[in-house]
Amino acid sequence: MIFATLIVLLFNFQLAAAQSPGLKVAVKSITAGKQLSNLIRDKSSKDGFALITPSELSQIDFSNAAVDDPCNTAVKIYFAQQLTGELTNTDCRLDDNSYADIYIFDGLAGEQATVNMGSGSFDSYLFLGNEAGTWILQDDDGGGATNARISATLPETGNYLIIANSAFPNEFGSYSVSLTGGPNCTFTFNPTFANIPQAGGTFTFDVATQPRCYWAAGSVFSEVSTTSTGIGNGIVTYSVTPNPVNQERNLLVSLRSASFGIRQAPLACTYNLGPASIDIGPEQTNGSFTVSAQPGCFWSASAVGYFLSASGSGNGNGTGTVNFTAYHNNGANRSGPIRVGDPFNGSNFTVNQVGLNCTFSKSPTGLIQVPASGMSGIFTITTQPGCTWHGYTDTPWIEMQNVPDLVQRQYRSGFWLRRSARLGSVH
Repeated sequence: MIFATLIVLLFNFQLAAAQSPGLKVAVKSITAGKQLSNLIRDKSSKDGFALITPSELSQIDFSNAAVDDPCNTAVKIYFAQQLTGELTNTDCRLDDNSYADIYIFDGLAGEQATVNMGSGSFDSYLFLGNEAGTWILQDDDGGGATNARISATLPETGNYLIIANSAFPNEFGSYSVSLTGGPNCTFTFNPTFANIPQAGGTFTFDVATQPRCYWAAGSVFSEVSTTSTGIGNGIVTYSVTPNPVNQERNLLVSLRSASFGIRQAPLACTYNLGPASIDIGPEQTNGSFTVSAQPGCFWSASAVGYFLSASGSGNGNGTGTVNFTAYHNNGANRSGPIRVGDPFNGSNFTVNQVGLNCTFSKSPTGLIQVPASGMSGIFTITTQPGCTWHGYTDTPWIEMQNVPDLVQRQYRSGFWLRRSARLGSVH
């Protein structure tokens, strides 16, 4: 590994009472290579920063520290936050000719803090230290491969500094740095759930949580957009695109481990049928009709009338054809609907069918005596032309078959093995 000299920082921050995420703040710092050359340390030694004694501190002049100096400024980072950055040759240059970005956060004694840094462009290197410079950690590849990771229990309450650096000189490129751990945070929302219209729009909900809890609202759904962030209590503003289909949408806005549910109303579809009804004769009839609806309307056809069957659906294109069958009508005139639509809206296509008002008689009538050995026989059905019929028996020892030319029904009784009488019927 290439040996490189290490910057020595005195962590003494002047912070405003409240900071917004991403706000840069002044950091008084000094490089050992410039003023305390005897305190230079090598990264590869893993000994950490050299500490500046009180007597040495009194010799350092901070009066010329400028907020816009990259070595004297830091970006605020919060627990549960991930930031992206880029090392360039305009960042804070260390004495080993590597460059660094500086981040600052506040922690409480005993809190767990984990810092991760990763880059696809260079070998990441991390430093973590307290404000006084009396507690310093560093890491090169603790995150696996060339990623850096530091996990520690914070020794005191106060401000802490993260230095995002490269392991070697003159390495540049984008990176990500994240801070996890910190306070235990719970989130509640008011309202707890949202019902929004099909047209979408912009809406809000309140967030309640502990004072030091950072949150950033987001959504895995492309239909939802939000950029709301906060620390402690706050308000989330989010926007939802119009719902283009006639199906409810269930969406989410997420804040860390909590989720806010959204139910969006479907597109209201209207269904125009062509024609809207049909008159048919008593015989079995096949037919069809057309359906027109807006794009985005998914629909299906179902026969509500008991003598009808129907098939057809619209897969979101709004238009389509329904095919139907009306079965033979031996009885009275009848009407039945075929419903076309979705669970929320629909239209009925009406089938009006003339009936034959059929009557049926049989000969012989009455009870037929069958011997124990069984027998075959024929009885005759009489009805009007066009009337259809079929016979059946609910008795397993009677077999039946049609004799179409005679419009007759033939039956045969099975062999009787028991001496007790039995009774069966033919319908």
